[in-house]
Amino acid sequence: MHPGYCWLTMTVFLLIMEVLTPGTFFMASLAMGTLVAGLVAFVTSAAWAQWAVFCAVTPATVVVCRRLVTRLDKSLAVPMNVDALIGRTAQVTQRIDAAGTAGRIRVDAQDWRAVADRDIAEGENVEVREVRGTRLFVS
Repeated sequence: MHPGYCWLTMTVFLLIMEVLTPGTFFMASLAMGTLVAGLVAFVTSAAWAQWAVFCAVTPATVVVCRRLVTRLDKSLAVPMNVDALIGRTAQVTQRIDAAGTAGRIRVDAQDWRAVADRDIAEGENVEVREVRGTRLFVS
């Protein structure tokens, strides 16, 4: 069998493995390396050239896929736990003093300690800007 067909068979096998394994695109990177090495095999019969191309293309594809996955993962991330409170509107249930004395706010049915850089009276609506430990920073 021609070496090019061996490389292309390995490409198909690795793509099937990528579909069956979750998430990392590692098998797809290997598949891209075998695909390019297979194309080189049809141009030259030198095994060293095929392996050199495979060894160069695979890590480059890993880097590109990793950057792509990282970018997509950040854009699809859903805030969890207390991070989901950032940007939410809350009602002040106990006066917040700008001097650093923590007041209390209610976000949905949850009661939280809150601090702000200005005095905020009870009953006002505020927006959660940051979470540090058990305190919410509001404005």
